Amino acid sequence: MPPAPIRITSSAASSSSLGRGGTGAEDRAVPPIAWQRYAIGGYALIAAAFGVAGGWAATVRLDRAVISTGVIVAETSRKVVQHFEGGMVQAVLVKDGQTVRSGDILLRIDPLQSQASADLFRNQLDAALVLEARLRAEQAQSDDLQLPADIAARRNEPALARMIGDQAGQLAERRTTLKGQLALIEAKVTQLRTEISGLAVEKSSVEQQVGFIRQELEGLRSLHERNLIPLSRLLVMERERTRLEGVIGRSVAERAKAENAISEAGLQVTQLKQKLQEAVTGQLLETRQRIGELREKLVVAQDVFRRHEIRASHDGVIQGLKVFAIGQVVRSGEPLMEIVPTADRLVVNVQFSPNDLEAVHAGMRAEIKFPTFQARRTPAVFGTLTVVSRDRLVDEGSKQAYFAGTVEIDEHQLPTEVRHRLLAGLPAEVVVSAGERTALEYLFAPFFDAMGRAFHER
Repeated sequence: MPPAPIRITSSAASSSSLGRGGTGAEDRAVPPIAWQRYAIGGYALIAAAFGVAGGWAATVRLDRAVISTGVIVAETSRKVVQHFEGGMVQAVLVKDGQTVRSGDILLRIDPLQSQASADLFRNQLDAALVLEARLRAEQAQSDDLQLPADIAARRNEPALARMIGDQAGQLAERRTTLKGQLALIEAKVTQLRTEISGLAVEKSSVEQQVGFIRQELEGLRSLHERNLIPLSRLLVMERERTRLEGVIGRSVAERAKAENAISEAGLQVTQLKQKLQEAVTGQLLETRQRIGELREKLVVAQDVFRRHEIRASHDGVIQGLKVFAIGQVVRSGEPLMEIVPTADRLVVNVQFSPNDLEAVHAGMRAEIKFPTFQARRTPAVFGTLTVVSRDRLVDEGSKQAYFAGTVEIDEHQLPTEVRHRLLAGLPAEVVVSAGERTALEYLFAPFFDAMGRAFHER
């Protein structure tokens, strides 16, 4: 149905009629103008646009990303070169920006003190080892020193030769003393055995004499019973028999005494050897304990001496050199320089906001951008998020909380023009793809979150 005509009263006509004193002209009908049609079409177009936009927002899924900043670092980070003990610089062999390889000498510390300590402990250890060889020879009752292989190989060294000579002389002296003591005891035993042999011969002779006297007494008693001899003669023979029997008794006692002395001499020999063994064993235990202590001290001293040459732990470039002059004194643990690795892989250390932690996890793909490079001329660089810290950290400078992450740069897809420009320390921007959601979810997520918190408030 066409729209009703709009009636418009002309103000000019009314004025004319009034001026003429008339009653006014009739209202005149005006047809619809063209802009009304345009308005209706515009409303329809806007409604259609909102409908299309709403359908798009409700159905089309958009990529969700977490953006964070980071810094390129070497996978094993920079190595700070320090010296454990410190000392006086003897030589500086590198300069800032110089490329070094693993094992190269960077600088030398004056080794005088460390070398003196190592030599002192080496000499003490050599002396203890030679002493141990002498004690083992005494323990085995040997006249020869059985030196360790290391000592025997260096026996021509002047200091070591003097040690060996002193201990060999002491061994010979102690062995001579022991042999002399044993020889005296053995001579005494030989003398006692000779006395025993003499006493045995004497006893046998006296026993024969007593036998003869007994036979003679039997005849004298028979003659005395017949009054052929006087009693005095019989008594004389009896007294002689008694005397000889006493001689036999004394001989037996002397032999027993000599045999007892021989037993005591044997016991004395045993005690002498046992006492020597106990003394040697005690000294040997103390010497071996000291050898163990000296070996440990020598290892430490040699380690300190070896560290007087400070060497590169890996390939890299020298930077931040703080030692320049010979004779400069460095303190223990003082940073001397840094080595920036050249062969290590480059990674990006990033800091994620705690609010984004739910959307990121290890294994996610990430795009890496470098603000210092021109965006139009720099191809896209990708990597993989390999590590996300398990706890929150706090930046010491800004005091902002964050979760640390590590992104490994995919070197196989790294463009050549970018590879040579990447250096440790460059800033980077990391975009981690965190899934998809619709535009409506983006728009209404804050509203739903606020409503959820509101309904949980008490």
